[in-house]
Amino acid sequence: MLDKHQACLGYSTCLWHTILNSRILFDNNGWLGELQNKCSQPYPAELRNAIIAKNHPVLRNVIPSYYSQIRKAIDRHDLISVNHRIAALLASYFDVLFAINYLTNAGEKKVLKYALEKCSKMPENLQTQIEDLLSSTAVEVDKLFHQLDILLDALDALLVEEGIEPAQTMSLGE
Repeated sequence: MLDKHQACLGYSTCLWHTILNSRILFDNNGWLGELQNKCSQPYPAELRNAIIAKNHPVLRNVIPSYYSQIRKAIDRHDLISVNHRIAALLASYFDVLFAINYLTNAGEKKVLKYALEKCSKMPENLQTQIEDLLSSTAVEVDKLFHQLDILLDALDALLVEEGIEPAQTMSLGE
């Protein structure tokens, strides 16, 4: 299990999720079964706070935020970098969303579908926000920051509903 000091950016609990949801076909020594049993514990509040503390500020609240990196990449007309930074932003975004819901992160495949099916707490219109953001990156770069603001403002509102002040998320992991 990860402890609160080991939480990383994006996909923080993917390995935990994979182990929990694996079907063991062969386990000669029983170590994988033991590991799976160990992983079958409640989601620790400290881990939730650490994931939020590490992933939320880098969305747009710190100097090297994904938001500012995307703006710089657009200014230099580097669409590959824009795409790369948006992917990183979404990885951290979903890490925060899953942590809010005490859910392990299933990884990058079908992440939106997983969130829509499993998250009891999520921003309104999440699917539309994600689709609009990704559409704007490909066609209307001018709308990109408007779509990013809508997406991130909605996540901040969800944090507030959870009693977490978005401007103070870095202190959650302490």
